[in-house]
Amino acid sequence: MKKRWTKGGGAIAAAVIGAAGGAGPASAQDFGWSPGVFIDFTIGQTWNVGLGVDFRGSVLFQSDSCFSQTSQSGVGVYAQAVWLIHGNTSRVSAGLHGGFQKRRDGVAWDFELGWMWQGAVSAQPGGHGLQVGLLGSQIPLDAAARFNLFNDGAGWVPEGHLAVGGRVPGPFASDGGFCVEGRPQRDGGGLCMGRVFVRGGHFKRRDVTSAVKRAAIGVEWVEAARAEAASIPAFMALARDLTRADAPQTLVTRALVAAGDEVRHARACAKIAQRYLGRPVAVEVPQLLVATQDSSPTALLSRLAVESWKDGCLGEGEAAARAGTRVPLAVDRLMKRSLATIAREEATHAGLAWDVLSWATKTGGTPVREAVAKAVAASGEAPTRTFDSQPAARGQLSAAAKAQIAEAVRSSATERWRTTS
Repeated sequence: MKKRWTKGGGAIAAAVIGAAGGAGPASAQDFGWSPGVFIDFTIGQTWNVGLGVDFRGSVLFQSDSCFSQTSQSGVGVYAQAVWLIHGNTSRVSAGLHGGFQKRRDGVAWDFELGWMWQGAVSAQPGGHGLQVGLLGSQIPLDAAARFNLFNDGAGWVPEGHLAVGGRVPGPFASDGGFCVEGRPQRDGGGLCMGRVFVRGGHFKRRDVTSAVKRAAIGVEWVEAARAEAASIPAFMALARDLTRADAPQTLVTRALVAAGDEVRHARACAKIAQRYLGRPVAVEVPQLLVATQDSSPTALLSRLAVESWKDGCLGEGEAAARAGTRVPLAVDRLMKRSLATIAREEATHAGLAWDVLSWATKTGGTPVREAVAKAVAASGEAPTRTFDSQPAARGQLSAAAKAQIAEAVRSSATERWRTTS
């Protein structure tokens, strides 16, 4: 059986991954850009109003749990330029920023510390000094409070600033509701996600949604395509590990079929993303990682069972439920058809996970069941919460709706495990 995997399964893996458009390494971290514009109100020795631009680059640290209160955090650099209307002068600043974006409500909080320079305004000379600030953002809007302390040659001048504006994507390049769809590979505790390539070009659109809203929708579908593509090598790895564990051939075959499903899902999501972004989108498939060297057959079975619980019973189960909930919300035929297909096939992937879990626990006995029981306990009982009702548009779900679905899936899966183990 192992020989057959090397010659046959490996060929299928290459064909599936190749059909998705190439493979390459990916990391649990990413780098994101976030541009914004704002109106600035100066409060100090002189009052002023200005128009500004803001640009942020961040190293992003993603959470792979849809139950995490903090979905994404990041640190990086920022640069700002403001034209001050009174005095016809400018202010520039640059420095470091860092913060987080909450999954529940999609609100990001970003702290700033940097250097600033400002030109002369009326009788007040210009100068340079320190800038500290706090930015709050919920796509597409943001607001900030900043404090500058600069030396104008005669002494230190304190100055406060309030700013309101907008940006897409958010300060940590997230749409506020990102959940990893399905079963990504894990490497050292992190998720292996592919890169996204957005090429130049422009499509004719009949869509009347605002440009900002279109961009937010496109970003969500790009993330979905990226997550679906990450599942392709993960199912190949599952098929490989099932073969190593001498699992029934039907489970191996179903894992290979699931990899093919994910190819179609990634392509469909990328197609929808480029429709709303107005630019061609290509998603990289992460490379297939080297097989984990398990210490014993029981350790291999335990790992297969625990991964099936986390990434299949929960991850694929949530993906199916979210896609199914979004079907009636879609107003686009392509979106509706794609969501229906994804919901149906992700449900079969969750079913595969339950079957792998059942086979592994029966084969491995008590040690495997105990490992899964620990994973189930670590998942925890998500507390019941009441959320504000937010209308969903263009097939999207609010952060509250995503959290409700995730909690429902986890509760149902935990009960199923308890009644069948």
